[in-house]
Amino acid sequence: MASLDSPKVLALLQNYESTKVTDELYEMGKILMQEASERISLLDSKAVTVAGYTGAIIGLMVTTFPIWSSAVDKWAIGVAALGTLIGLIGGAMALEATWPKLLGLPSDTDWIEADSLHDPDRLKRHYIASLHLSIASHEEVNATKVASLKASQALLAVMVALLVIVLGNATYKAVRRPSQPASGQAGSTASCPQ
Repeated sequence: MASLDSPKVLALLQNYESTKVTDELYEMGKILMQEASERISLLDSKAVTVAGYTGAIIGLMVTTFPIWSSAVDKWAIGVAALGTLIGLIGGAMALEATWPKLLGLPSDTDWIEADSLHDPDRLKRHYIASLHLSIASHEEVNATKVASLKASQALLAVMVALLVIVLGNATYKAVRRPSQPASGQAGSTASCPQ
């Protein structure tokens, strides 16, 4: 979304007469502010979900290591370790996206503009300018969260791909392994009474 800088917004807010325009701009600003705030919450939720999936996969790999490590070749253990390391980095990036960021929120001086207290339309125009700055601040934070989430999801996908390779190696070894007879059945030549 193209962004207007603050001086241009202030100039635009001074170049019209209609109070209906001010009302419409103010209502739209409130909607955009609410959406920007909700986007932060949604991105945080998604980041926690990605970090949770990553942690669950890593936890599964680590806790079941004695089981699956004997079923794969040595190189596959290295691939699993690389996948786990990549997953740790991706999970850390997802958690970093949830870290609280500094937001440009309206201040007391934005809310109670002394020069505009005698004119409701002028006060509302001041609020619009303040909303614009706050929305821009929220969108900057959202952009950094999106970048971190994209990277963490890509790393999660790489981790899963590497672990699928390990699983493929275990499956290949299981299929190629000659079938072993059950204990006590092979080579048993019990004599039958005649």
